Amino acid sequence: MTQDDFYQDVESEAWFTRNHGDYNASEARESLSLRKNKESIYDLLSRVVDLESLSVLEIGCSVGDLLLVLREKHGCRPKGVEPSTSASKVAREVFELDVEGKTFLNSDLFSVTASNRGQFDLIVLDDVVGWMDPKVLLTSLGILDWLLRDRGHIFVRELYSPHALRVKNHHYPGEEIYNYRYPNGVSNFFLRTGSYRIASQMVYSNQDLQKVESSVNNATWQDSVLSKSDIDIPTVRL
Repeated sequence: MTQDDFYQDVESEAWFTRNHGDYNASEARESLSLRKNKESIYDLLSRVVDLESLSVLEIGCSVGDLLLVLREKHGCRPKGVEPSTSASKVAREVFELDVEGKTFLNSDLFSVTASNRGQFDLIVLDDVVGWMDPKVLLTSLGILDWLLRDRGHIFVRELYSPHALRVKNHHYPGEEIYNYRYPNGVSNFFLRTGSYRIASQMVYSNQDLQKVESSVNNATWQDSVLSKSDIDIPTVRL
């Protein structure tokens, strides 16, 4: 079973049960309240991105509370991708969001077609990229770039390491399922193309985002907001 299959069939629903089995979606809809980790993302985006009337994609959106707030407060046009059956059901039935109940690899958006190009002004990746199978990471990042319009923004929250490493998922010690860290984060893949700039970036330690006893390396996070612009690579005469 690949990592993607595992998250599609097993871990997405197990994660929802562990973390949000008692989630009150109706109350959240009424108050437009955000879960703590989504509130921190919203606060950061509000400071560095003009959020009005954007087309927004969130990969791994869970119940979709961030997308709900962006729609109701800013007139955004949101779309989500979320493999948990229970979470995507809440998003569709309570929040009335357009959410595919799939992993990104299996979604209708995972395609380099003319109709998909530049669909979104903002893409949100909250603790998603490290759980992608490395065999499809570069393809996934390329398709995300294809989906993002010029001068759009991409938010990446990921567990951080200055070196390449992998950490076994502690919930499944008998399975070969890992979180993968890449040198200075997956955001660095985008930056090294020369067509992205840092709008905001910080590395920090916050146990609230990972409620397990772990090493300091395990609990170190990086939040990046990257803006997509024209390629800026110096021209030289040879």
